[in-house]
Amino acid sequence: MTAPSISLPLINFRLTVRDWDGTFRYERYASHVTAAQQVNIPADGLEASQNGYGDCLELTFQAIWPTLGAKGRDLLELDTQDTAGLWTRRWAGVVVKSGNAMVSWGHTNFKAAGLKKRCGEVRVPVDLVEGDVGAQARQAIQAVLDSGQLGQAIELDLALIPEVGVSLGKVEARNRTLTAILDYLAAQGGQTWGVNEHRQWFWRPLATGTGDVLSLSETVTTPGRAVTATFEDADAEALVTRVLFNVGTWEDGTPITHEVPTEHEARYGVAWKEVPLDPSVPAWATVPFTLDLLRVAQPTAAQLALLTDRVVVDSGNARAGWDAYTTVPDQPAWVELISTAPLQRMPIDVRWTNINAAPSGSTFLMEIRVPGAALVQNAFARFDSQTAQAVIDDMVESRGEPLPAGTSFRFLIPANTVLNLAELRPEILDTALLAQLATYHLILPSRNPASVRVPWPVTPRPTLSLRRLLGDVYEAPVEVVRLMIKLGEPGVSVIQAGQREAAESAAARFLARRALDEATLTAIRAARAGP
Repeated sequence: MTAPSISLPLINFRLTVRDWDGTFRYERYASHVTAAQQVNIPADGLEASQNGYGDCLELTFQAIWPTLGAKGRDLLELDTQDTAGLWTRRWAGVVVKSGNAMVSWGHTNFKAAGLKKRCGEVRVPVDLVEGDVGAQARQAIQAVLDSGQLGQAIELDLALIPEVGVSLGKVEARNRTLTAILDYLAAQGGQTWGVNEHRQWFWRPLATGTGDVLSLSETVTTPGRAVTATFEDADAEALVTRVLFNVGTWEDGTPITHEVPTEHEARYGVAWKEVPLDPSVPAWATVPFTLDLLRVAQPTAAQLALLTDRVVVDSGNARAGWDAYTTVPDQPAWVELISTAPLQRMPIDVRWTNINAAPSGSTFLMEIRVPGAALVQNAFARFDSQTAQAVIDDMVESRGEPLPAGTSFRFLIPANTVLNLAELRPEILDTALLAQLATYHLILPSRNPASVRVPWPVTPRPTLSLRRLLGDVYEAPVEVVRLMIKLGEPGVSVIQAGQREAAESAAARFLARRALDEATLTAIRAARAGP
């Protein structure tokens, strides 16, 4: 590819300043008939960067503060105008460095980050219903928008987050960051996501296909106006080929870990990285089970769902559970949960109530059995006459080999007694999910890194294909596309490709840093009731 047929010089640019919630405040232009509408920026201009998928990363420039006046956490939009009068949106984000209002006599530094940053600062207020991961992503985003946490800083275009043919059950997203939930859903669906220059969420497949390749050719033209490539030294100083996830702790404080080896070990050897798992990641999967009931009515689908919803008390401060009791007067009954797959732990929260004439200290029984074996364990809940209840609130754990399919948990219900089952959830580590997440933490040797200078603005693409002057073709993933904006020039793009980490890996490093901050919370949650 040579220069586009129209590559007009830029004659103006404007910065639109908005409040944190997207409310318009004012515009400032590089050139305007009214001095109050101008922003004073040095001749070296602005630099705006996006990753190869179009997620806005960073905008940096200098300006005389009074001519712009953008404060921390204001929104900035950057547009450019060419000699044909066409305005083009280039970048949008949130101001994170805004100089100092007291410096009125010289230039001060401004920096804005892409709006993906805001997604890590707000939380999803609802759980997500079963469905395609695309539909779940849209539900999470819409719930955040409805909550007012972002105002209209980022806009949802449903067409930019399509369904991808991967369905999930209910996702416990309530009170988890939007970034963590979108990271999780994207990993499940093989997608990457971000916020583009129009302040819109998008996601698209990680796997590249037609339309995802930026095709260029090295050229020999006037100095400074050619497509040129600079090849850098390959770097293998840092290496990660195996990931050890620290999921949390068992009840006795010992760590819950899971290691993920990768195929890259055959090429580069074993190099470990330990990652404290973000507590927002639902690392525990519910194991399927059946119920065996004696003299107890079969629960409805809604009642059955209450057993695994991770909610013990509903919004009205009432127990959110299923009531089981004998259907035959004066006869005892029992409920037995039987796992149909191996399990590693079982959060249990059950309560016997409406107990008729039971003396204080009376016991109520839970039994655990594995196939082909006698009783493995039993537990007794003691009746408390003050609360008129007997309670088992515990976490059954198998810290070695998982308990086999067919393991049963049996609860006896005396006559004239109600058994309320708020949580009865057999679980196992979701190793398939952890294997997917591990790919985001790998650090592999760089692949013939290059910096390609293009004397016009390019549309970001995840893959670069460069035909070199000698006829061979250089192909590599794109990490960053930096657009240098100066008046009187068409805009120069600098494409960094084949670097150590692709853009999606850099995004995952941010997730890992947040996990370190929440490692203590991870341990507490894992020990109590799971993520």
